[in-house]
Amino acid sequence: MKKFLITIAIPPVLGILGALFTEYALKIGVLGTANLKYFLIAGFIGAIIAFVIARKLSFTVATIIGFVLIPYFAFLVGQIDFYMVDANLAEGITVIEVRPTMDKIAFGTPDKGEVAVWTGPQTLKLHPGENRAKLGRFDMPAGTYQGGTVSISDIQVDIQADLAAMKNPTDGQTIPEDQYAAVFEQIQSRMTGSVGGFNISLTNSSLMGNIGKFTISVGKMTQTLPIPEIKYPGLGGPDITLDITLDEMGKPDPSKIKAIVDMPPGVGGAFPQMPGVEFK
Repeated sequence: MKKFLITIAIPPVLGILGALFTEYALKIGVLGTANLKYFLIAGFIGAIIAFVIARKLSFTVATIIGFVLIPYFAFLVGQIDFYMVDANLAEGITVIEVRPTMDKIAFGTPDKGEVAVWTGPQTLKLHPGENRAKLGRFDMPAGTYQGGTVSISDIQVDIQADLAAMKNPTDGQTIPEDQYAAVFEQIQSRMTGSVGGFNISLTNSSLMGNIGKFTISVGKMTQTLPIPEIKYPGLGGPDITLDITLDEMGKPDPSKIKAIVDMPPGVGGAFPQMPGVEFK
């Protein structure tokens, strides 16, 4: 009987302790199907240790299950973490850095109006394909919430164009050296204008040899989060990431900023898809 009780206690105890450790000691987000393989690996390592110590197969299996349960317990006892990422979708253009400056994130309530769950300002430095920058955690008291807004004071992007490696945007041919200056002027004109209803401005540019450098600015905007009505108990919840989409020239399109909601493995598919929101 003692062996049986220990066996059934191992998974929930490991799950809760692992969730508390990752959320409050390591302060990292662990939700999402992509992370499941890491907990499986950790579970097998823990199972080997458990078998060496206890020499009981049941403890070994229970240890693996406990590690796999960590994301689910993190959803129940953790806090809502908020991140931003960006994707380098520009062909022939290198995006050096994306710098969004976040001002405020607020959710609507039926009785208290708009409630700020995160306040800045905070400027992040994102490097395409390399990092996901953490803004912090939501300060959400228990209550009913519906809809949300993200206030952004600016998004600046540093872009580099290698004219020797690019094709001429007008005819698709290799750019001769004597035309670098002319093509550089063409690229400058493409770095400004309206994208998704937002005006893009060029704040800095230079040409040295075959390398053109540009810094563009999107300016102030408010991003809507179409969150359905939820009753928040004051603890637990998913992690949320804002994904910035860049066009072929490296310009961000604010109208295509997407909220990615990380749920425990296998849970995200149960939620309906909404415009501007992806459950994973």
